[in-house]
Parts: sequence; C-alpha cells; structure tokens
Amino acid sequence: MGSYLKLKYVFIFYAIIRFPLHQLTGLQDSAGRIYSLLLLIILIYYLSSKKLGYKTLRSPLIYWGIWVVYVLINTIFQGTELDMKSWQVVTYILAPLALMYFVNIRNSFYIINNIRLVSIASFLSLLIILFNDSFTSYSDGDRLGEIMNSNEVGIGGLLCFLFLFLLYSYKDIKLYSFIALSIIPSYIVIMSGSRSAFLPFFFMLSSLYVINRSKNFLKTISKLLFGVLVMIFVFIPILEQNSVIIDRLKESKNEGENSINTGTALDNMGSRAQYYVYGFDIFKENKLFGVGLYNYKIYNPANTQPNHVEIMIQLCELGIVGFSLFILFNFWILKHLINCWRNDVKSRKHTEAYIVSYLSVFSLYFVAYTYMNILIALFLGITIAHIIETENRIKLGRVSKKLNSKSR
Repeated sequence: MGSYLKLKYVFIFYAIIRFPLHQLTGLQDSAGRIYSLLLLIILIYYLSSKKLGYKTLRSPLIYWGIWVVYVLINTIFQGTELDMKSWQVVTYILAPLALMYFVNIRNSFYIINNIRLVSIASFLSLLIILFNDSFTSYSDGDRLGEIMNSNEVGIGGLLCFLFLFLLYSYKDIKLYSFIALSIIPSYIVIMSGSRSAFLPFFFMLSSLYVINRSKNFLKTISKLLFGVLVMIFVFIPILEQNSVIIDRLKESKNEGENSINTGTALDNMGSRAQYYVYGFDIFKENKLFGVGLYNYKIYNPANTQPNHVEIMIQLCELGIVGFSLFILFNFWILKHLINCWRNDVKSRKHTEAYIVSYLSVFSLYFVAYTYMNILIALFLGITIAHIIETENRIKLGRVSKKLNSKSR
C-alpha cells in the first residue's frame, strides 16, 4: 500500500476523482487551484530528478509534448473561447501530457500498479456519479446525467470497464471478479444513453472471446456459452428496461438527416455529422494553424456549440500542424502495438488487450472530444509503457540469440 502514497499516485488518483467530486458533492476547488499547484510541484520534483527526469521521455511523449507547446503558442496568438484564466488553460492542456509521463516513470511492477490505481479511482468516480447524479429527460429519452454531461458519464463508464478489462488480461483479477466489478460501469454506459460509449463497449465485450481463446476446443465453447448466458440473463434485461440506447442507435440516420442531411454515410452519425461538415468548411479557410483551440463555436453557422469530434477539433481548430502531430502520436502507438504483437509471442494476449482497448479509444476520436480526457491520457500513457517494456524485451531476446549463436 505504501507504494501508492508516492506523489505521482496521489496526483493520478485526485485527477480522476476531482471532477465528479466538485460537480456533484460541493467540494471546493472548482477553479482547480489545488490541482494546478499539485501538478506544478510534482512535475518539478520528477523532472529535476536525475533518475526519473528526461530519460523517461520517449518518442510518442515528445510528439505530444510538441503538440502541447504548439497549442499553447497557438492559443497566445489566436485566443480561446475556453472560459478559463490563463493559468487554468495551461493546466488544462498540460495535465494529460503530465499524466502520460507519470505512468511511464519506472519502478517495480509500475504498469500493473498504474492500472490498479486507475481502476480503483475510476470505479470510485462512477460511484460518486451514481449516488449523486440523477436522470434527466432528453428528446430521445431519460438518460443518466442531470448535472454532468450524459456522454461524458457514459465514456467514463466505458473507460472504467477498459481498465478492468486490462486488469483481467493480466490475470490480476479473476473472471468472476471482473464480471462483478463490470456491472456498475456497464450499467452506467447503458443508462447514460451514450452511443459514443456503447459501441466500443460492445466491441470490447465481444473481443473477450478472441483474446481468451484456448487451444482446447471444449474450453473455448464453454467460455462462449457462459458469455451468451450472461448476455441473456444480465445484459438483455437491462437493455429492455431502458431501451434509450437502442432507440438512439436506430434514430441516428434520421437525426443526421434532420441536422444537416448530407445525403452521405455521414448522416448515420446523427447530429455529429454537422461537426464534420462545418468543421471541414472552417478548416478550408484556415488550413495551416486552424482557428484556435475551442474557437469552432465562434464560426459554427448552426449554433454556438463547440465541436464534439476530436478529429475535426484537431483539423479545424489546430490546422494541419496540430492535426499532423496528433496523427503522428497515434500512428506511433498503433505501429508499435502491431510490432509487439508480431514479435513477442509470449505476451501476445496482453498486447491484444491493448490493441482492442486502443481501437475502442481511437473510435472515440470520431464521435467525441478526447484531448483533455484524463482517463484517455492515462490509458495512452500506460499503453506506451507496455510498448516500451515489450520492445525492450524483444531487443534483449534478439541480443541473447545472437550471443548464443556466436558461442556455438
């Protein structure tokens, strides 16, 4: 337990539970002064350490670091519609990078320790939401999230499930524990009515059978049957009780046609289609540097809403420069995950769990804003740590083979 009292763990835990605490329980620090001060102190502490400082920074973190610097400079010149003071904007943009850095600081069992901590904190944040928020009526039905945004609540449930999924892939929790712990995040995903969260959630759920495949045919079939029974007796009844998520999925095309009516596949994305159309129009007028972070709402011809789609945020608000850095960062992760899968057979199932989780997060780029999401930043940081550890192991294995072949 003592290892979790380290500075980085304290900050990670607080970063995860801070928003629901302040939104729903009335705990002060809504401006984020404690959060910003903690971030500054911990960054100075770790970056000034010869052991833990700049040596921990690796390629993808450098790419995202350049993105952060670019966004801050872009914001200085173009301003931002974020309703924040300057120091708050800096914290808002810098904190996700800092969290990626913290989970890459190496010590014993640091990857599994990070996943455990994030799982506990994200689960606790869901409990805070469940006991302090309530349902509110939208045009498409009652959804969990009267005070907090329903889509953010649903994505929080998805990401909590994702970290439990990783814990299970490491065999840190057993199947029955995983199922029991997954009930609350699954319930929240469904009751939030968030299509953005539900589809990747269902994808991850389905992938369990592939990742946990066995060479024993009977074992594989028994696991499949068990999953089907869980679906029949647990999952389907919940959906029947609150069918808002199914209704919203069915109405996506009609919603898209009523919102913008492109006459293309974009209409299947519901109201999100307008963010693509208007976002691309804005990008064509501001190709290189975009219009500035969160400034889409100024140019939005339909209303004063900000852009809700990460891909278009990067393109229209940050231009080719910001978008290229965003793509470079994500391309590095995907490329190296594939490399790990190909070359490290012993840990292939772990890597498959990361690939499934990464694809689930990647899908959110097309339907939600993610650059400031704390849990997504932590997942990406932990994924980078897994890649670096695995590739180091692959290199050591190759060196060992060469030495053995020479000694013969």
